Amino acid sequence: MKTFAPLIALLAFAVALSDARPAHAEITIDITRGNVEPLPIAVTDFVGKSGAAARAGRDIAGVIAANLERSGLFKPIDPKAFIQSAGALNALPRFGDWRVINAQALVQGRTEVVSDGRLRVEFRLWDVF
Repeated sequence: MKTFAPLIALLAFAVALSDARPAHAEITIDITRGNVEPLPIAVTDFVGKSGAAARAGRDIAGVIAANLERSGLFKPIDPKAFIQSAGALNALPRFGDWRVINAQALVQGRTEVVSDGRLRVEFRLWDVF
């Protein structure tokens, strides 16, 4: 009987382990509502070399700002608050000037009337931070 005691103990231990299951905790998350604040964005007038291109640039910037605001996801900043004026498109903006007015994004652009009469528009969207 002494020789079977370790075998019986081992068998009892194996049976006990065979019924062991991993514990699963149930995670419950209640989402009651979202909180989305419109992103403050600065949209500068698009610069143009000629009078017609400059007028078109102002109009395009106005349409972009209005459409972004209408989406409800963006809050265009009043151009009167801008510290830096619209400049060359290829020059890096002074991001600190835009952070001061709480802009989180910046849209700059330029317009040009090409030789065949079409309007060429380029723009940049900058992450101010």
